[in-house]
This record gives sequence, structure tokens and C-alpha cells, in this order.
Amino acid sequence: MLKTRSANLLDAVLFILVFLVSEILLEIFVLPFLNVGAKRNLLVAAEKIVSFAIVFLVVRKRLGGSLVATMPFLSAPATSYLLVAAGVIGLHLFLEPIEAFLSRTSPSYHYYSLRLGALYMPNDIAGTILSTIIVAPAVEELLFRGVILRGFLQNYRISTALFLSSILFSLCHHNPAQFIGPFFSGVLFGAAYLRTNSVFPCLAGHMLTNGIWFFARANKAASELLSLGVRGDDPVLLLVREGLGILLVALSFLLLVLPAMWKTVAQDNDGSHHS
Repeated sequence: MLKTRSANLLDAVLFILVFLVSEILLEIFVLPFLNVGAKRNLLVAAEKIVSFAIVFLVVRKRLGGSLVATMPFLSAPATSYLLVAAGVIGLHLFLEPIEAFLSRTSPSYHYYSLRLGALYMPNDIAGTILSTIIVAPAVEELLFRGVILRGFLQNYRISTALFLSSILFSLCHHNPAQFIGPFFSGVLFGAAYLRTNSVFPCLAGHMLTNGIWFFARANKAASELLSLGVRGDDPVLLLVREGLGILLVALSFLLLVLPAMWKTVAQDNDGSHHS
């Protein structure tokens, strides 16, 4: 049986490059033969599944080996799901006004925001849900938390592994309008993985994140609810919303990251005492 090796940054970059190239090639070869329209999201879902399968088979031994180790069923406590949900909602409350401001003030950011919005297709609700809320989170969590972060933890300090995997998670979206949110989400999901050693809380948080994005576009009432009714530039309301977002994010991060770090420090100290 082949032994796995510790993952470094070049391994992860190679993993992601092959993933992106395979997605691009699949799209180039498949799109001309489809009446895209409502089939677009089904194509995106299929691309992600096939791309991940190809890449994992090619370089899995360089980045952590079997996926089985990333999926311990029923191992994550219910509190971890609640903390991830609190962090996701907090990030939405905090980041949405910032991203809206960037979209208003930066033509280039606005352009990429429009490209992101094009992923939502009102004429294919089922395909959009399948692609953005189910398949994309599953593939990306197995990739970035289950393989890349787990591999980095063999080679780097927790903070470095968390930072690098989150940066790569942002870059893999290949859209400047999807850099800020995915970076902080990556840190949050990574913290959940550190705390529970399971991808399931990460997957639940990722599905919630994409679900919020979807329902904010699909339903005006849902959009108002998700924004707490804060619209426009009322400084007092925005301050309350930003403060609540920061509070939820801070609570989530502290209760997820600190126990994981304390556990690691205790293990390190225990190992040094026995050596």
C-alpha cells in the first residue's frame, strides 16, 4: 500500500490548476454540442463532479490519500453546525453591504458581480439548486477541506494551513467578485473542520451560504428577510447590521478555532513530554 506524503503549497496549486484546466476543457468540448439555455447548470454540476474525480485520481496520493478519512459520519457535535450557521449568517450580514458598495463604486467589480449573478437562472430553478447548493458545495468541501487543508495540516502550523487553503479556495472561484466572501467562508469552514475533523459541518455551512445567495435572488421577501430590512445608506441601520454580523462571526470563530488550537497545543506538549 502506498504511503501518503505531506502536502505543500505546490502540491495544492497543482491540484487546483488541474481542476480548473479540466473544467475549462470539459466546457470547451461539451458546450458546442448542447442547447445551453436551461441545461447550463446541469452542465456546471457535471463538470465539477467529473473534474474532481479526474484530479483526485491523478494526484490524491500527493494531498492526503483516501477521502474516507475526511468523512467520519456522525462525529460532529450539533453545536458545530450551529456555530457554522451563525458564522455564515454573520458573514452575510457583514459582507453584503461592503460588496454592494464596491459594486456601486467600481465598474470592474460591478462587471464581475453581474457575471456571478448570471449563475442564477430563473428558468431552471431545479438545475440552479442542484448545481449551486448541492454539487458545488460537496465537491469544493471535499477538495479544499477534505484534501487540501488536511494535507496542509501535516506540513504547516494551523494558522498557516487555514490561511493558505482559504486563499486557494478564493482564487479557485476565478472571479474577483468572489474573493472576499469565499476567503472568510474558507477560514470559517476550515475552522469547523479543525474543530470536528469532519467535512459535514463545512458542507452544511457551504450549502447554507449558497442557499442564502440563491434565495436572495429568487424571492424579494427572502431578500428583505436576509438583509434584516436594511436597505439604502442609513448609517445607523447599517452600523447595527454590521455590528451584529461581526458579533456572530467573532462568536463562531472563537468557539470553533480556539478549542482546536488548544487541542493541538496540548497534543504537541504531550508529544514533547514523551520524547
